Formats: sequence, structure tokens, C-alpha cells
Amino acid sequence: MKDPPAEGKDLLKPMVRSSWRSCSIRAVPCSRWQARGLGSAVSGLPKKVQKHKRSIVAALEREMRNADHPEVAAESMLALAEILAKQTAKGLGGAFRRIARSARKLLDAEQEDLRFAAFSLYTALAAGAKDNLTTFFSREVEQILGSLFLHLQDPSCAVSSVCRTALYVCAPFVEPKGLQVVIMNAIGRTGAQLQSEVCSYLETHAPELLKTLKRQQQPPLEERFGDATLHVLEASPEHKEGSPEHAEDSPEHAEDLSGHTEDFPELVKA
Repeated sequence: MKDPPAEGKDLLKPMVRSSWRSCSIRAVPCSRWQARGLGSAVSGLPKKVQKHKRSIVAALEREMRNADHPEVAAESMLALAEILAKQTAKGLGGAFRRIARSARKLLDAEQEDLRFAAFSLYTALAAGAKDNLTTFFSREVEQILGSLFLHLQDPSCAVSSVCRTALYVCAPFVEPKGLQVVIMNAIGRTGAQLQSEVCSYLETHAPELLKTLKRQQQPPLEERFGDATLHVLEASPEHKEGSPEHAEDSPEHAEDLSGHTEDFPELVKA
């Protein structure tokens, strides 16, 4: 986002300052529009506004846990995703870990907009998890692998699409690295087909990870679309021996393709 012209800055400064002050007061919930504006403000306005980045992130972090106003929580996550897309995750300090843990809890939310925002935020978190954040985020991905797998068949096309992107950028944080290649080669296939190919690959190259994935699908499972996912898991590769349909797409020693996301949907801006 380019800096606005001088006359635009004069109008935006008081608006952003007002939004930031409102969201910084714990007793006053943000509006969804304030949350959206703050996400753009961090990188789109002059340094005088950017210097409040930590305070803005703290306010959005608080509002993403606002259970009474899910629409505000969703906008806050999208705003944080926009901030992460333009700022280094390292600059967030301990907030990165707190945001990741909070987002994890909303991946299976009942509201579609919350699920969409949570997967969008996780996509941004994965893209920014480098250096000393890698070990922490690898543990996080292991815990959400079941959600990433389940929501490939989310009834919402928007959620299933952003879930596929999140799975792709999170794949390098688990072993084996070839999982990312499987996802890339499944472009154009349905969520159920991708689930089947992931299962086939894990059965051969990471059976323990497949067991973990199956355990994470145990009840309470999403009744809305969990049956379809269970059907894929129950049709596990050990019952399909002699049918290596896409074996060439699942190299045992695959190149780490972290950061190559040009074939996947862009992170949706707030």
C-alpha cells in the first residue's frame, strides 16, 4: 500500500488515531471497521502512526478473542494477517506465539467468517515463521494438522480454498518435506482427492504422522462435513495396495518449496 497524498494523510491521521485509541481501551470493543483500518494503518501511513505498531497489534490480538462479537474477531485476524504480510514476524516478539495459539482455537469455529479469517491468519503466520520461530511453529502445525486436513472439505468454498493454501505453506514444518510437493501436484483436484493423496503419501513415508492425523479426527468431529473426511481416512492406502496412481507426484526426497505460493490463492486482504 502506497503512502496517501499529503491531503489524504491529514484526513487519515485523526481517523486512525481515533480507531487506535478506541481499540486500546479494554472496556470498549472495536468495531469491525476500526479493526480493518488498523491493519492497513501499520504499513500504509507515515512513521508517526507506524510507531504505534505494537499497541495496534496488541489491540487486534485482544479483539480476535472477542467471543461476543465474532465479526470483530474475524476482521481483527484479517488485519493481523495483513500486518504480517508487510512486516516481519520477528518484530512482533511474543505476540507471534500468542496470536498463533489464539488462531488455532478458531480454525474449527462454527461461523464461516471466523474459520476463513483463522486460516488466512495461519497462512500469514506460516510465511513469517523463520529463524527462532521455526521450532515453535512446527509444534503448532502438528497440533492443527487435523484441522488443515478436515477443512479441505469445508462446505464453504472460500474456507476450503484458504485451508488448502494454509496446508501448503504449513507443510514444510512437518516431516517429510515431500508433503508440499503432493499438495502442489494436486492443484485442480477436489478437497477429497487431495485428502486421499495426502493419506497415500503419509502411509508410505510417514505412517506415524498418518496415525496422528487419524487420532485428531476422532470425536467430537465436525458433524457438518466430518463424515466425508472419515470416509477418506477409512479408505486408507493399506486397503489399496497395488494402486500407486500418483506415485510420481510423491517423491521421497523432495525439494523444500517454502515460499513458492504463486499457484495458490493470494492471502485475502481485509
